[in-house]
Amino acid sequence: MLPGVLFMALFSARFGALATRFGARWFLVAGPTLMALGVLWLARVPSTSPAWGLRLSATATFAPPVGYLTDLLPGLVLLGLGAMLMVAPLTATLMASVPVEHAGVASAINTAISDVGPQLAIAVLFVVMTTQFYGALARDVPGLDVASTELRRQVAPLDAPGPGVSPQLLGAAREASTGAFRLAMLAGAAFGQTVLAKAAQVCGIDWDSSAAHSARYDAERTADIVGEVCNALDGTWRKAEVRAQSMWSAEPPAQAEEQDAGAR
Repeated sequence: MLPGVLFMALFSARFGALATRFGARWFLVAGPTLMALGVLWLARVPSTSPAWGLRLSATATFAPPVGYLTDLLPGLVLLGLGAMLMVAPLTATLMASVPVEHAGVASAINTAISDVGPQLAIAVLFVVMTTQFYGALARDVPGLDVASTELRRQVAPLDAPGPGVSPQLLGAAREASTGAFRLAMLAGAAFGQTVLAKAAQVCGIDWDSSAAHSARYDAERTADIVGEVCNALDGTWRKAEVRAQSMWSAEPPAQAEEQDAGAR
């Protein structure tokens, strides 16, 4: 993932400034599109692609194998370019589209989604990969009990099998891991484009519109949506605060209900 880290560190802030100047609309379209293309490129990785066994103690391992340059690096570069185009404009658009008094809540929502979303997506994809992996093993190695705890301890998706595994099972596990990885990449690309289409629909982006259409309408729609979420959270917080005060104070229940009604 080194290309993506370098692109984000060196150029992400610059694209955030460009999005502020020219509008974030097409940055938010081009970024996910490039990331989807990168994922699709990774979906074509063959099972024979060699690993890059980089070791700082061995200078001979500093040069990556040819398979890495042709099978992995282009996809990683596309992923990095897409993230570079998308992340800073997305954050800048979100923060610029909400009222100042709701900036803290909007930032918290953005951070929570950014932290939780990838982990949930990875968990779902790994379930899909595991199902595909052991299904392929059962198909390629007749008589193999893929539900065995001992087998699953020795052979797992995207992991080198343990010692004592037969050559037949070793080859089948390699092919099954490759197939599971490809399925995960295809599912990730499809899910990303679905989310992009839904987000564009929510923000009012017309994919067939001419370049003369401004991104201002999209920003206003985004501001309305985020503002509604912030207002809902603010009202919930005020209700909780009133209830907490009524619990810790000596006020009669009727007075606490009147404050609750006033908060609503």
